[in-house]
Amino acid sequence: MGARQVSLLSSLATLVFLYLFSADIIGDEMKNTEVFFALSILVCAYTGVQALQVYRSEGYLFFINPIIQFSLLGNYLLFVVGGSVYIVPQEYGGVPAKINDWMVLWLEFYVLGSVAVWLGYWSRVANGGARMLRRSRLMKRVVRPNLRINTTALWLIFGIAVFSTLGSIWLGIYGYSLDSALASRVVAFKQYITIGRSGLLLVLLVLALAFFAKPAGLRKGDSLYFVLAVCLLFGFLSGFKSQVIIPLIILGLAHYVVHQRVPRWSLPVLLVAIFLAYSVIQPFRETRQTDANFQSTSVTYIFQSMFTPETSNRVNSQNIVSHFLHAQFPVPLWAEGLRYHHEHDGLKSGDPQFARNILLAPVLAFVPRVVWPSKPVSFEGNWFYRKVLGRWGNTSVSISHVTSLYFAGGAIAIFAGFFLFGVIQRVFFFGLVGLGAGGIIVYLGLFSTLRTLGVYHVMLVDLLRYLPIMVLVQFFLLRPGSPGERKRKN
Repeated sequence: MGARQVSLLSSLATLVFLYLFSADIIGDEMKNTEVFFALSILVCAYTGVQALQVYRSEGYLFFINPIIQFSLLGNYLLFVVGGSVYIVPQEYGGVPAKINDWMVLWLEFYVLGSVAVWLGYWSRVANGGARMLRRSRLMKRVVRPNLRINTTALWLIFGIAVFSTLGSIWLGIYGYSLDSALASRVVAFKQYITIGRSGLLLVLLVLALAFFAKPAGLRKGDSLYFVLAVCLLFGFLSGFKSQVIIPLIILGLAHYVVHQRVPRWSLPVLLVAIFLAYSVIQPFRETRQTDANFQSTSVTYIFQSMFTPETSNRVNSQNIVSHFLHAQFPVPLWAEGLRYHHEHDGLKSGDPQFARNILLAPVLAFVPRVVWPSKPVSFEGNWFYRKVLGRWGNTSVSISHVTSLYFAGGAIAIFAGFFLFGVIQRVFFFGLVGLGAGGIIVYLGLFSTLRTLGVYHVMLVDLLRYLPIMVLVQFFLLRPGSPGERKRKN
């Protein structure tokens, strides 16, 4: 039996079990906690079966296949690591298991979406789309097959990225230090500054690929270590833990792409990075929220606020474990969106228009605000924090893929949205990695968008916007191959 047949049968079996649970045919006498954990086991087992089929039939670059990152690793991080918040001692952040009806409903929709994303991934539409992208004459002409770095272009991109990052700080729009009043003044060109900043990680990726591609005795990592240090510095200044960890993940990805194996140093390095990120950034966030005179436009002030004795004294192992576990299990927060939708009978005037923004994604991606002054601004995270959770502040929170699609159109939107996301993942993965070094760089540049899913239209806008940018950047960043190599490519 082939991989697609096994996938289809396991999908049908999972849908049957989901129906039995949602219709209370089984589990009607079970408590919410028992139903929640049963569904968690179901979705983890289902994705495990699907991932096994991918490994057996399409094992190439298995760990950077976006659906493996999104579905398998995402599920186990959410339900195994995050779910442990209910079993660890309370002094380390554990809490009594309080599963309400909305959390169960959210998980039922999540199981539905998980089935849909795998059906999309294995579909003939996805397979045909990947083949078309890989064989495209245009892509073969513009995507460089070999890793021949244009050093002038590389350092030009690095300079633009550093200037854009420093400019973001000076404008008061960088990371967790963002000042909403200052950000509203530069909304017309904020996206261009963000694009400029992204070049920093791109330079790190290219240098890492070149470093690991050389024999161990010929490696010179001065440039790589310098760029890595800059990335880590700006990562801490951003106030986002992920921005500290991502540069190290990029090193691991580059090693994996070149050598087809996960480096042994990756796990201990990531654990140390996670500990440092939580030790420094979580107390800094508390300082940012309580300091009425916080200077969002000063690099020195942000740095000093991050490493003051008062901030450091708030750190202990119990706080770190607590924050980490709760960050991995935001289902109670996400489920509040379903409650809000039900209690308010849908979205009202002034709420984000999730369905409209999905349909307008191509326009939102390419039409600049100068041409379209009333272009919608993405404020879903802050709206959710204030309106749905009923809290006050400029904080933005994750909404989740399920909740944002539920706002857009209920169960039908969830199934269709996840199905399309599975199609997109296969098309971009197999369509780009087969194009050589340039294709891999383009793919890894889109990797964070392809492996996670939050507000749905943001994912579509990012892919539509960054795909042509990444293709263009790699075209100038890499030198063309020899005439013989170009002839074989075509």
